[in-house]
Amino acid sequence: MDKICIISFGNSTKYRLRLDHCDKVADIKATVRDYLDKKFPTLSGRNFYDKMTVIPVDSDEEEKYRDYKDFDENSVHEIEKVLSRSTENYESVRELNSNEPWGSATAKM
Repeated sequence: MDKICIISFGNSTKYRLRLDHCDKVADIKATVRDYLDKKFPTLSGRNFYDKMTVIPVDSDEEEKYRDYKDFDENSVHEIEKVLSRSTENYESVRELNSNEPWGSATAKM
C-alpha cells in the first residue's frame, strides 16, 4: 500500500506525494538542491531553502489533505519558481539590512 506524505521546501506549496519507495524523496531533494546550487551559488540561507519537509499522513487522516496538489512532473518546476522568488527576496532584504555602509558613515559624524 502506498504511503501518502506531504512535502515542501522552504515556503513552497505543500504537495501530496504517494510513496512506494523512499528513494523518490531523495531524488526530488537532489533535484531541488542542484537547482539552488546552480542558480544561487552564494546563497547564505541554503539550509532553509533546500530542506525538504516530509510529513507522513496516517491513512485515517488522508481526507484532510485531499485539496493539496498531487506531486507530479511539473511540481519541481513550480517549487523552483517559488524558491527562486523567495531566495531573491531573502538576499535583497539581507543586503538592505546590512549596516556596513551606514555604520561607517555614522561613526565619522
